Amino acid sequence: MPKIESIIKQDDLFDKISDELFDGVVMISGTDKVVFWNKAAEKMFGYSRQEIIGKNLHEIVPAYIDMAKYKQSMAGFDKTGKSPVLGKLLEVEAKRKNGEKFLVELSVSSMQINGQWHAVGIMRDISERKKNEMVLEELNDLMVGREIKMIELKKKVSELEKKVENEN
Repeated sequence: MPKIESIIKQDDLFDKISDELFDGVVMISGTDKVVFWNKAAEKMFGYSRQEIIGKNLHEIVPAYIDMAKYKQSMAGFDKTGKSPVLGKLLEVEAKRKNGEKFLVELSVSSMQINGQWHAVGIMRDISERKKNEMVLEELNDLMVGREIKMIELKKKVSELEKKVENEN
């Protein structure tokens, strides 16, 4: 049986796998330049690979970013590969090419390639999930409110029954 490497070159294999993922996969250099952008990221954000490769990700994708704070938190990343966002699951507001804002779940890792640090972000659009959670929360609040009203009503009915009994 032939080895997978002999069928597909490693770079092609990675591209094929990443293009089949549901989540957006983005890699930036230590200077914030996009060096990798999979098909899910294209679909999620509306930017083709050709449009985004080489651009500063943090000037395009975040819905809002305090650049001074971001630069401070990323100071030295290009030399150390360390950042406060690494190893955390974050919810951040992002912006599509058409300006629409939406929520993404983001996890960031770092890796060194040819002696240079890169950040790899895996992003999932969670806007529908968040909308559904809000609807469920509202329904829960309605149900709890209804239950409280029913308890109060039962208490009043009980009081009235006792009052009627005492009158008889």
